[in-house]
Amino acid sequence: MRGAGFHNAVGTGPGVLSPQTVRATLFSLPRYRVERDTGDALLAHIVGGSARRGLSADELRAIARERSEGNDPRLAERIGAALLDATYPEPLLKVRVLRVGDAAFVGLMLSGVKLHEPVDRGRFAMDVAGMIDRAFAARPDIAEVDVWAVTPLAVAPNAAVSGDYAVPTARTVFSVAVTRAQARETASRAQMLGTIYWAPGFLEDDRRG
Repeated sequence: MRGAGFHNAVGTGPGVLSPQTVRATLFSLPRYRVERDTGDALLAHIVGGSARRGLSADELRAIARERSEGNDPRLAERIGAALLDATYPEPLLKVRVLRVGDAAFVGLMLSGVKLHEPVDRGRFAMDVAGMIDRAFAARPDIAEVDVWAVTPLAVAPNAAVSGDYAVPTARTVFSVAVTRAQARETASRAQMLGTIYWAPGFLEDDRRG
Protein backbone atom coordinates (compact mmCIF):
# COMPACT_ATOMS: atom_id res chain seq x y z
CA MET A 1 0.00 0.00 0.00
CA ARG A 2 2.84 2.35 0.82
CA GLY A 3 4.51 1.56 -2.48
CA ALA A 4 1.32 2.36 -4.33
CA GLY A 5 1.33 5.85 -2.88
CA PHE A 6 -1.26 5.47 -0.12
CA HIS A 7 -0.72 7.31 3.16
CA ASN A 8 -2.53 4.80 5.38
CA ALA A 9 -4.71 1.68 5.39
CA VAL A 10 -7.02 -0.17 7.79
CA GLY A 11 -6.78 -3.71 9.05
CA THR A 12 -9.59 -6.01 10.12
CA GLY A 13 -9.09 -5.97 13.88
CA PRO A 14 -10.80 -3.67 16.39
CA GLY A 15 -8.80 -1.39 18.63
CA VAL A 16 -8.22 2.07 20.02
CA LEU A 17 -6.08 4.61 18.19
CA SER A 18 -3.93 6.94 20.26
CA PRO A 19 -1.34 9.61 19.42
CA GLN A 20 1.35 7.25 20.72
CA THR A 21 0.40 4.37 18.40
CA VAL A 22 -0.87 6.07 15.26
CA ARG A 23 2.49 6.24 13.48
CA ALA A 24 3.26 2.59 14.10
CA THR A 25 -0.15 1.50 12.81
CA LEU A 26 -0.64 3.78 9.80
CA PHE A 27 -1.00 0.76 7.52
CA SER A 28 -2.96 -1.43 9.92
CA LEU A 29 -5.34 1.06 11.50
CA PRO A 30 -8.01 -0.52 13.74
CA ARG A 31 -11.62 -0.50 12.58
CA TYR A 32 -14.69 0.57 14.50
CA ARG A 33 -16.63 -2.65 14.97
CA VAL A 34 -20.03 -2.10 13.30
CA GLU A 35 -22.52 -4.77 14.29
CA ARG A 36 -26.19 -4.63 15.20
CA ASP A 37 -27.01 -1.21 16.67
CA THR A 38 -23.45 0.15 16.75
CA GLY A 39 -23.38 2.06 13.47
CA ASP A 40 -26.13 4.43 14.50
CA ALA A 41 -24.53 4.82 17.93
CA LEU A 42 -21.29 5.96 16.31
CA LEU A 43 -23.08 8.45 14.06
CA ALA A 44 -25.10 9.79 16.98
CA HIS A 45 -21.87 10.20 18.97
CA ILE A 46 -20.23 12.13 16.12
CA VAL A 47 -23.08 14.25 14.75
CA GLY A 48 -25.63 14.05 17.56
CA GLY A 49 -28.90 12.19 17.68
CA SER A 50 -32.32 12.29 19.27
CA ALA A 51 -34.02 9.74 21.47
CA ARG A 52 -35.45 6.84 19.53
CA ARG A 53 -38.29 5.94 21.91
CA GLY A 54 -40.22 9.14 21.29
CA LEU A 55 -38.89 10.43 24.61
CA SER A 56 -36.73 13.47 25.15
CA ALA A 57 -33.21 13.18 26.48
CA ASP A 58 -34.41 14.56 29.82
CA GLU A 59 -37.16 11.92 30.02
CA LEU A 60 -34.70 9.12 29.24
CA ARG A 61 -32.34 10.37 31.94
CA ALA A 62 -35.20 10.54 34.45
CA ILE A 63 -36.13 6.91 33.79
CA ALA A 64 -32.47 5.89 33.95
CA ARG A 65 -32.07 7.77 37.25
CA GLU A 66 -34.83 5.68 38.84
CA ARG A 67 -33.02 2.49 37.82
CA SER A 68 -29.55 3.60 38.98
CA GLU A 69 -27.71 2.12 41.96
CA GLY A 70 -24.21 2.24 43.43
CA ASN A 71 -21.75 4.93 44.45
CA ASP A 72 -21.53 6.71 41.07
CA PRO A 73 -25.15 7.53 40.22
CA ARG A 74 -24.25 10.01 37.48
CA LEU A 75 -22.37 7.38 35.49
CA ALA A 76 -25.15 4.84 36.10
CA GLU A 77 -27.70 7.35 34.82
CA ARG A 78 -25.61 8.10 31.73
CA ILE A 79 -25.25 4.42 30.85
CA GLY A 80 -28.91 3.71 31.54
CA ALA A 81 -30.06 6.54 29.27
CA ALA A 82 -27.84 5.28 26.44
CA LEU A 83 -29.23 1.76 26.75
CA LEU A 84 -32.84 2.92 26.95
CA ASP A 85 -32.31 5.08 23.88
CA ALA A 86 -31.11 2.02 21.94
CA THR A 87 -34.54 0.35 22.27
CA TYR A 88 -33.32 -3.14 23.08
CA PRO A 89 -36.11 -5.73 23.40
CA GLU A 90 -34.65 -6.90 26.72
CA PRO A 91 -36.03 -4.68 29.54
CA LEU A 92 -33.37 -2.91 31.60
CA LEU A 93 -34.15 -3.20 35.31
CA LYS A 94 -31.08 -1.71 37.00
CA VAL A 95 -27.73 -0.11 36.28
CA ARG A 96 -25.34 -0.49 39.19
CA VAL A 97 -21.96 1.26 39.25
CA LEU A 98 -19.37 0.52 41.93
CA ARG A 99 -16.37 2.83 41.90
CA VAL A 100 -13.22 1.47 43.54
CA GLY A 101 -10.33 3.94 43.41
CA ASP A 102 -9.74 4.98 39.82
CA ALA A 103 -11.78 2.14 38.29
CA ALA A 104 -15.51 1.68 37.83
CA PHE A 105 -17.36 -1.64 37.65
CA VAL A 106 -20.75 -1.70 35.96
CA GLY A 107 -23.59 -4.16 36.50
CA LEU A 108 -26.60 -4.33 34.19
CA MET A 109 -29.66 -6.26 35.37
CA LEU A 110 -32.11 -7.31 32.66
CA SER A 111 -35.51 -8.93 32.77
CA GLY A 112 -35.70 -12.41 31.30
CA VAL A 113 -39.47 -12.12 30.81
CA LYS A 114 -41.83 -9.69 29.08
CA LEU A 115 -39.37 -9.02 26.29
CA HIS A 116 -40.57 -6.39 23.83
CA GLU A 117 -40.27 -8.78 20.87
CA PRO A 118 -39.40 -12.45 20.24
CA VAL A 119 -35.73 -13.15 20.99
CA ASP A 120 -33.64 -16.32 20.74
CA ARG A 121 -30.32 -17.00 22.43
CA GLY A 122 -28.24 -15.67 19.56
CA ARG A 123 -30.11 -12.37 19.46
CA PHE A 124 -30.10 -12.06 23.25
CA ALA A 125 -26.32 -12.52 23.41
CA MET A 126 -25.66 -10.01 20.63
CA ASP A 127 -27.96 -7.47 22.29
CA VAL A 128 -26.05 -7.93 25.54
CA ALA A 129 -22.78 -7.42 23.68
CA GLY A 130 -24.17 -4.18 22.27
CA MET A 131 -25.10 -3.04 25.77
CA ILE A 132 -21.58 -3.82 26.97
CA ASP A 133 -20.07 -1.82 24.11
CA ARG A 134 -22.28 1.14 24.98
CA ALA A 135 -21.40 0.90 28.66
CA PHE A 136 -17.66 0.90 27.97
CA ALA A 137 -18.11 3.88 25.63
CA ALA A 138 -19.58 5.93 28.49
CA ARG A 139 -16.21 6.49 30.16
CA PRO A 140 -12.65 5.15 29.72
CA ASP A 141 -12.19 4.27 33.40
CA ILE A 142 -14.81 1.50 33.31
CA ALA A 143 -12.83 -1.68 33.97
CA GLU A 144 -15.55 -4.34 33.72
CA VAL A 145 -19.18 -4.74 32.75
CA ASP A 146 -21.28 -7.58 34.19
CA VAL A 147 -24.71 -8.40 32.77
CA TRP A 148 -27.27 -10.77 34.21
CA ALA A 149 -30.93 -11.49 33.50
CA VAL A 150 -33.49 -12.61 36.05
CA THR A 151 -36.92 -14.17 36.02
CA PRO A 152 -39.39 -14.04 38.95
CA LEU A 153 -40.01 -16.96 41.28
CA ALA A 154 -43.36 -17.81 42.83
CA VAL A 155 -43.46 -16.78 46.48
CA ALA A 156 -45.95 -17.91 49.12
CA PRO A 157 -48.29 -15.10 50.29
CA ASN A 158 -46.88 -15.00 53.83
CA ALA A 159 -43.22 -15.56 52.94
CA ALA A 160 -40.61 -13.04 54.07
CA VAL A 161 -39.05 -11.26 51.10
CA SER A 162 -36.54 -9.16 53.04
CA GLY A 163 -34.28 -9.65 56.02
CA ASP A 164 -32.12 -12.56 57.13
CA TYR A 165 -34.79 -15.18 56.43
CA ALA A 166 -35.97 -13.83 53.10
CA VAL A 167 -36.87 -16.32 50.39
CA PRO A 168 -35.57 -15.71 46.86
CA THR A 169 -37.95 -13.83 44.59
CA ALA A 170 -35.98 -14.19 41.34
CA ARG A 171 -33.47 -16.50 39.70
CA THR A 172 -30.58 -15.71 37.39
CA VAL A 173 -31.08 -17.18 33.92
CA PHE A 174 -28.17 -15.49 32.12
CA SER A 175 -24.88 -13.94 33.14
CA VAL A 176 -21.64 -12.79 31.56
CA ALA A 177 -18.71 -10.61 32.62
CA VAL A 178 -16.44 -8.72 30.22
CA THR A 179 -13.32 -6.70 31.03
CA ARG A 180 -12.23 -3.71 28.98
CA ALA A 181 -9.21 -5.71 27.79
CA GLN A 182 -11.52 -8.42 26.43
CA ALA A 183 -13.66 -5.86 24.63
CA ARG A 184 -10.60 -4.18 23.11
CA GLU A 185 -8.65 -7.25 22.05
CA THR A 186 -11.30 -9.51 20.51
CA ALA A 187 -12.33 -9.30 16.88
CA SER A 188 -16.04 -10.00 17.29
CA ARG A 189 -18.77 -9.64 19.85
CA ALA A 190 -19.13 -13.40 20.17
CA GLN A 191 -15.45 -13.66 21.15
CA MET A 192 -15.78 -10.69 23.48
CA LEU A 193 -18.52 -12.36 25.51
CA GLY A 194 -16.45 -15.47 26.18
CA THR A 195 -18.09 -17.84 28.65
CA ILE A 196 -21.81 -17.30 29.12
CA TYR A 197 -24.07 -18.84 31.75
CA TRP A 198 -27.48 -19.90 30.41
CA ALA A 199 -30.06 -21.42 32.74
CA PRO A 200 -31.42 -24.68 31.31
CA GLY A 201 -34.45 -23.96 29.16
CA PHE A 202 -34.01 -20.18 29.05
CA LEU A 203 -34.63 -19.11 25.43
CA GLU A 204 -33.60 -22.60 24.38
CA ASP A 205 -36.85 -24.20 23.28
CA ASP A 206 -39.14 -21.21 22.91
CA ARG A 207 -39.15 -17.59 21.76
CA ARG A 208 -40.32 -15.14 24.39
CA GLY A 209 -42.11 -11.90 23.74
